[in-house]
Amino acid sequence: MKKLLSLLALLSLALAGFAQETEYFIIRKKNSTIDLYKVSATRDVSTYPSNDQGYESFRQAVSNGLVVRYTEDGCPIPIGVRAPLTKPTCATVISVAYNQTFQAEAAAGSGAVYDKPGAEGGQIKDGELTYSVSSIPAPGSYTITLTYQSNSSPPTAVVSVNNGSPTSIPLNATGGVLSTVSATVPGFTAGTNSVKITPNGYFASDKIVVSRAGSTTVTNPGSGTSTNPGSTTGLLAFQHGYFWGNSFNRVGVIPNSQWTAERGMAASDLAHDYCHVLETALKTANPNFSAYVTAGGSVFEGSYLGNQYPYSNYITGNLNYNFNNSPPQFDLLVLSIGENINEATFNKTEFFAGLDQVISTVPKSTTYTVVLRSSFWGGHTTSSAALQEYASLHNYKFVNFSDRIDYPAYQATTDPLGVPYSDAGIRSHWNDAGHAEIAARIAAQLTGTTSTTQPGGGTGGQIATNGGYGNIWGANTNYVELSETTRPNPADQFPRSFLTNSIGAQIAVNTQVGSVVDLLSFPDASSGKNLVNSPVWGNGKTDAGRQLMWSWYANPSGAYDPAHPDQTEGHYEENGQSTAQMHPPGSGSIGYNPVMGGDAGQNPTYGITHKHHNDGSTIYIKSQGLQWDMVGIFAKAYTENWISKDPTSNRAFRIHARLSLFRDDPWASKFPTPRQQEAPCLYQVVDYRDIYYCAGTPYTNAPLTNYPINSEGIQQPVLTSEPFLLAKNPMNGRCLVLMMYTSRWTAGKFNNEGFTTSTSVQFPSYYISATPQLSLDPNGVYDFDSAVGEFANESDARAWVNAQPHWDGHPQFVFNTPSRRGFLYHNCQDQRESNITNKLVITPMFNNENNGKDMNIGPPEVWVDATNNKHIYIKGAFTSTTNTMWLRYRKAGPGTGQEFYKEFTLPNITGQVGVVDIDMSGDPNWSGNVASVAISHRSPYPDVTNEKWEIYYWSFGTHLGN
Repeated sequence: MKKLLSLLALLSLALAGFAQETEYFIIRKKNSTIDLYKVSATRDVSTYPSNDQGYESFRQAVSNGLVVRYTEDGCPIPIGVRAPLTKPTCATVISVAYNQTFQAEAAAGSGAVYDKPGAEGGQIKDGELTYSVSSIPAPGSYTITLTYQSNSSPPTAVVSVNNGSPTSIPLNATGGVLSTVSATVPGFTAGTNSVKITPNGYFASDKIVVSRAGSTTVTNPGSGTSTNPGSTTGLLAFQHGYFWGNSFNRVGVIPNSQWTAERGMAASDLAHDYCHVLETALKTANPNFSAYVTAGGSVFEGSYLGNQYPYSNYITGNLNYNFNNSPPQFDLLVLSIGENINEATFNKTEFFAGLDQVISTVPKSTTYTVVLRSSFWGGHTTSSAALQEYASLHNYKFVNFSDRIDYPAYQATTDPLGVPYSDAGIRSHWNDAGHAEIAARIAAQLTGTTSTTQPGGGTGGQIATNGGYGNIWGANTNYVELSETTRPNPADQFPRSFLTNSIGAQIAVNTQVGSVVDLLSFPDASSGKNLVNSPVWGNGKTDAGRQLMWSWYANPSGAYDPAHPDQTEGHYEENGQSTAQMHPPGSGSIGYNPVMGGDAGQNPTYGITHKHHNDGSTIYIKSQGLQWDMVGIFAKAYTENWISKDPTSNRAFRIHARLSLFRDDPWASKFPTPRQQEAPCLYQVVDYRDIYYCAGTPYTNAPLTNYPINSEGIQQPVLTSEPFLLAKNPMNGRCLVLMMYTSRWTAGKFNNEGFTTSTSVQFPSYYISATPQLSLDPNGVYDFDSAVGEFANESDARAWVNAQPHWDGHPQFVFNTPSRRGFLYHNCQDQRESNITNKLVITPMFNNENNGKDMNIGPPEVWVDATNNKHIYIKGAFTSTTNTMWLRYRKAGPGTGQEFYKEFTLPNITGQVGVVDIDMSGDPNWSGNVASVAISHRSPYPDVTNEKWEIYYWSFGTHLGN
């Protein structure tokens, strides 16, 4: 007779010769003798042997909710849920929600405790801390939100639960300001847990919040074994599911083996494999839901490298065959792969590109949800992390099974008749309980509101309408990923995708070269020839950097001073290469610079076109470029373009662009100093070589100013009062115009290309570019609107510019969303865009020549009507040692032109919130067209060790209230 345990195993129905036994338990309150109800559970003898130790281990598993239990009525209590004190019925909702706060000063640890206004208990504590987290309702992963403060060096928090595998959480340098960060951490068990947080670098903790949302409804399977073990409440109503995976999805009959049916491997029958369990659950939200199940992902796991996966056969062909050439538009995609990926040859860039193509090939509805997961088997850490990163990058759902890797209780041991599996491959798959948990965890992600897939993802800023970028012709959310269409023939010398308007004007992207625009033509301009200078080397390779394209710049800048290396950012390095490798020793380099078309030289690696769509009215592309001064180093960034015909003129095309970064290099933890972007740049033919810009009163046809091109290369920038540069053909007066909503522009000329070759090659070209200065966060998302057109004369060109939205001359910037609104910083930093909620928090950066003393900030460079806006209002809280400040500004004209200074006084420097009114009415120079503004301390600069500026809004001309 078995031992009487706290859950009291009363009876065993063990059957001789079988590998599974049904055990019965009584549920009681702790320390109580009152029976509440009975449950049964299946004990796998190979995992829990028929001895005292095996029985005790199984009792613990039942108590902790690690196996499915059934009430006497046949209603299951799913994995991950402790047995409730009230007997569940088939409609009982069991909560697994949790949200508790634990203060740092109460945690175990020898660190020091400091008083801190604003902290949870008025105190913070540093050092390694161990929290006792009680009453966890169910095992699994929970969200830990840490509130902390640090100094100027970004630290890392290493979190381990119950002394399990550590999770590293990068923190920001907060400069003594309380900040929060959240991460999902595995390893929790039901009951009381130990959570240890170890600092790597200095920070002090205020508190942690441990949380998880959700509830589970127990449903009646009607057969005594569950085919819907954890149908999560609030499931979304989907119509068509595309379940793409490997042998866990489906395996056909294998001759001369123990596998004799077609279903998810190791499930006892079709109804118990996870795909059909999940389909059954989703039918509760929509009885008409149907799932298409395929194991095509198993081929992908081995053939994504080198783009060998036959997407058209395995996706399009199979769907057409099974749906008589009329497959549905799927609104749910479950991509369930990972077990067959070779970690030794894993290539994240090609893997991401392959997943992009899988998703783009599946026919989808306008609104759809994508779910991915980690591997069930060990040895797949890198690829599982990549799957999670990919899901995060695209705002897809992700299911983490890191706490179930090679889980013994789920190993399949016998076939449905109880005959032991002799094949190790079958045994490595999961039994019915494992399949049920897969379905339950995926279902838990399918609640709330439908995840409308947007391109890019990330948490970076979307620039305000009057901030200089984005939202000029339409909200950024109007620009969504479009479905894949037929691409140009890759065997063509120039595989171009064309957009042609009513007069025969054409714009085209080259899908081989990162989908840069390498053709722009108008029938009556230069006899219809291509106006883009897109040179081809003698070896037949297209240059990857001379088209109409987007080129991005972030930290490190490449600036290098051998005498003071600690005061310059230096070169970007990756995979054993450095951007210094193409420059003389000891000199600077271009630094971090993803270029849409590819990398430098006469034998470039081209950018990858992940997505291409052309419906005759819009071209959509998603491209991944390369680091320019390196060889074959793909950037961790995507560029998307939506190219359309301009509705105001048949002589122009519009381009909306989006940059999405997902950097994980060492520099990603450092604040990105502002750099000039090429957003976009245009290398045009030499016909259009006289460059002009507007520095006069905008939108009045003020005379244009010549932009002198005095030497080869890119010239010093200019600041414009209207958002364009105009390149004129001096022979006939025709004009090529590039528009983008920034005041900062550059131009130049190039006669030769000899940088990376021993022999100079004649590639004559002129160049114009919108060059806004921006800080690009490592996970940022940034949108830009631009347009390009060609006109018979200057008058027609300017009429087109005037027909576009105008700057109003009194921009306003309110920081109430996760965006810095394009603000510029010098020797200082904010809390990163994803952490901005209602203000900028500006602190100095000390690793520079002045130790941050000359820190300054200002809005993006756009036109300010200084004549009619004599006040600048800044709502903020300043903590400083001095209240004497400068307003610094430049007018439209040369970017290196005279800088003017206006002294003003901060009314409070002790951190109190108020509105600073900078009165410019007495400044004789504050008039006309201002294009660049900043504030700083007055020289001589004070010590800024404890400096902090909190900015709620910045407004020209209008007081926005207190």
